[in-house]
Amino acid sequence: MIYLALSPIPPGLLYHLSRNLYVSLTNTAIGLPLITSRGPNFKMPESSEFTYLTDNSTPTSSEIISSVNMLWESEEFEKTSLTFAGAGDPLLQLPTLLETVKGLKETNPDKNISFR
Repeated sequence: MIYLALSPIPPGLLYHLSRNLYVSLTNTAIGLPLITSRGPNFKMPESSEFTYLTDNSTPTSSEIISSVNMLWESEEFEKTSLTFAGAGDPLLQLPTLLETVKGLKETNPDKNISFR
């Protein structure tokens, strides 16, 4: 398994549950963030390598596309789906989300990738 903490991927950008990749676009949410709503004892599984984006950064679509493609090339992760989630509300970064989906479809034309 590739350990995200040891890779050149920006901290907090990607995490995984099993072989499925998740993208964090922001730590910001308008209301109560989903992670917070689960209660004070909720923790993401350590194996997910989830961390908050550093310095409340907002990654660019090119950072996300190159990072996701790098991990998909490793064959450690399923190349069938990508979920936009994380600590904040990904829809607050809708332009980046849409650019990322478009870019990943263009760089992976032979794959039928499901985006959530």
